Amino acid sequence: MLGERAMEQSNNIEWIEKFKLAIIREDFSLIEKLSTAIPKFIEYENMVKTQHLIKEALILLYKEKQKTAHQMQQVRVNRSFISSSSSDSVGSYFNQSY
Repeated sequence: MLGERAMEQSNNIEWIEKFKLAIIREDFSLIEKLSTAIPKFIEYENMVKTQHLIKEALILLYKEKQKTAHQMQQVRVNRSFISSSSSDSVGSYFNQSY
């Protein structure tokens, strides 16, 4: 029983360290993978660490979502500009009388 508990504790610590690295590296696929396999923690301290790490991951994901939304808006603005400028393109410039 003691050996199993020690092994489980070791696996929990390994999971925590992998999750920390995934957050630091902003590795969203690893964050997703690890968050679908959260181990059962025996020690309260590891539960609290995991809770804080999950909060940090959520903050990171929210920031990435905001960044992506901003980039998508910028693409829309650029597309709109290209569409409007292509209709007023070079042909209309040369058709002007001087």
